[in-house]
Amino acid sequence: AVEYCDSMKESKPNSYLFAFGNEKLEMITGGAWELDLFPHAPCKWRPKNIDFVYFIDFDNQIFQCEIVTVGEQYFTFIHEKTTPIQNPDKDLIYSLDYPTRLNHHRNIFQPITKLGERILWFYKTDRVFFQNNSVGNAVQNYLKNCRRSNIL
Repeated sequence: AVEYCDSMKESKPNSYLFAFGNEKLEMITGGAWELDLFPHAPCKWRPKNIDFVYFIDFDNQIFQCEIVTVGEQYFTFIHEKTTPIQNPDKDLIYSLDYPTRLNHHRNIFQPITKLGERILWFYKTDRVFFQNNSVGNAVQNYLKNCRRSNIL
């Protein structure tokens, strides 16, 4: 366990050796390493409640995204996928790689199909939930890259 502590006002001669004067190391001196809090599963569901599955392939990780309907609740739940994608030629896959297949899409914010528009709706209306904060952080980084390429 690591606990954040206020920095010492005094500068020690050997602090240069440990690079604590370096602004790029704010994760050590200021607690910037902490993950944001992301919403987790709002309820329990069964496999029959999963309407559609798509994937995000980002930073050498694969995330399985499930569109779930439980009663009046309609949301996307994202979790780590620990096995390879079974149908890479048919399943919808979002990745920052330039697509060569019709089922591969680069930018979630630039939908090219009705299905893509429906998936984007979940992100625009804050109906996306995550397995844990580290999954949320990784997906947030993917979305930041999508927004950047959306501007270009």
